[in-house]
Amino acid sequence: MPTQLTPRGIAKPWGVPSLPPALAGHAAGERTGEIWFEGDAAAPLLVKWLFTSERLSVQVHPDDAGARAIGLPHGKDEAWYVVAAAPGATIGIGIGGAPGREAVAAAARDGSIVDMMEWREVAAGDVLYVPGGTIHALGGGLQLVEIQQALDLTWRLYDYGRPRELHLAEGLAAARLAPFGANAPRRAIDPRRTARCEGGKFVIEELAGAWAGQIAGARGSVWLVALTDDGQLGDTAVAAGSVWRIDADTPASLAADARWLLAYAAPAADPARLAA
Repeated sequence: MPTQLTPRGIAKPWGVPSLPPALAGHAAGERTGEIWFEGDAAAPLLVKWLFTSERLSVQVHPDDAGARAIGLPHGKDEAWYVVAAAPGATIGIGIGGAPGREAVAAAARDGSIVDMMEWREVAAGDVLYVPGGTIHALGGGLQLVEIQQALDLTWRLYDYGRPRELHLAEGLAAARLAPFGANAPRRAIDPRRTARCEGGKFVIEELAGAWAGQIAGARGSVWLVALTDDGQLGDTAVAAGSVWRIDADTPASLAADARWLLAYAAPAADPARLAA
């Protein structure tokens, strides 16, 4: 049977005072910034919904090699699916030019690291895959689904004067001081199924429109994020905002206006098979 993951709202200074109706029951404090969907602590992936009213800290996570060097099992690659974005909303990702580590350290101390970053405007439906070691910061006015390697480790380089700990030595040691590149490319698998990011530590697919088939969880766990209502897993209705882990081959269907994300750790392949 698929497992519906348990949501846990987390208050953040950059969060929002109200959530979309499908997620309103998971609010935390005056400003909810994150909703974590938790299950098996040993799972390779973690799914969150994020809500931003202002810029997050400039931060970085370790890649696999950096994490293992400090005794952790793996690093933290992450990807963002933009569910909604205010006009002009941006994400800062990567460092422009070729600054030295000392210059970036000085910029982190005085705040000018914000100007070193490459800020790109984003819109609903965009996907960014962010390898560990990439300096980044979310802007305000965003609603995102974040899918990541399951590591809770963030090194903040600059935090706009908020009274939170910074981690310059660790973060700069882990950071790649380089531009980011392009958004994750789309690859159509069939008319209703699109690979939104692949080639990294995990794959994200988008299912949209009338579809019936099987999610092949027996080959490896598949995480399902429901962006809308009007979907079914077996006989169970799947509500908008919910997140599921599928560990066995499971029949599934979507209505014409429904949309899901599927995520699975690489190198598993082809988790969804259309019905004949």
